[in-house]
Amino acid sequence: MKFQIESHLTPQGKKTFIAKSQASGILSEEEIYRKMGRNSEILTIESKKYIQLFYSVLLESLRKGYAVQTPMGKFTPQLAGTFNSIDDRYSPKRHKIRVSFQAKKDFLLSIQDSIKPKKVASQKRKPIIQEITNASRSNTKVFKTNDLILISGENLKIHTKHPETKLELIQQTKGKPAKVIPIPIQHIPVHEHRKILFQLPLVPKGTYTVRVTALVGRKVMETETQEKIVVG
Repeated sequence: MKFQIESHLTPQGKKTFIAKSQASGILSEEEIYRKMGRNSEILTIESKKYIQLFYSVLLESLRKGYAVQTPMGKFTPQLAGTFNSIDDRYSPKRHKIRVSFQAKKDFLLSIQDSIKPKKVASQKRKPIIQEITNASRSNTKVFKTNDLILISGENLKIHTKHPETKLELIQQTKGKPAKVIPIPIQHIPVHEHRKILFQLPLVPKGTYTVRVTALVGRKVMETETQEKIVVG
């Protein structure tokens, strides 16, 4: 396992250092079957059947809403998403079902006793927008006033105590100066390192470039990608 040490500022302005880890590689399903076949009397094809049987039981239980305890730890189904009010209901279009895994203590200790993390040089980090989705409606091509818009990416943290960090919509009309519309912090209920959730204010219809200015380490940096949204 490899890791890098990165610096972050807390909302209170305190500098902290955290580790960002990276696996040494990925073991495919077929490689797992072959390893089980080599290290025991179980044939590779039998290993595949056992794992597929375990998978089907796990899937069936999670679909029914059960948490599943295994020798390694516990799998738990969870609901993720934003609700409009206390009386709002679950909607498959607006909410997602996720599965968390909580490893057993002895399982973690057995890994900790043998694994040797290797520190590697940190890479230059920049704010990056990877995806923009509509958290209010299934139609993500056109956004409307008061829609909740979810921005996913890396290093997107907006600090309320640092006014130079901000979220802006930029409208470029041919032959005219660019129109920059700052999004008030009151319209941004979630402003974390990997996601920003904001409510679209009343703006003229058109195409806008989304720009995030975040504090990365000690530097204020803007997103370089030209991610756009259409307001209709």
